[in-house]
Amino acid sequence: MTSALARANASAVQRLTLLLKLACGETAPIGPAATRAKAEAMKLVRHDDTRAELANAPEQVTAMRELIQQAGLAA
Repeated sequence: MTSALARANASAVQRLTLLLKLACGETAPIGPAATRAKAEAMKLVRHDDTRAELANAPEQVTAMRELIQQAGLAA
């Protein structure tokens, strides 16, 4: 499911939001699915397209930052 979300025909921000919600346990229980969602989210964050899309939507950066912290992906 997580790999399908990562490659879905949706904007990078939408895909990242769904993966982060999975990773922090909002849409699925914490466990293997959350772990896979974290990995897919990190892959997606590293893409230049995702970064560019987030740069063009500064209002969504705050929401993403909160989800990243909840998922335990913040440095």
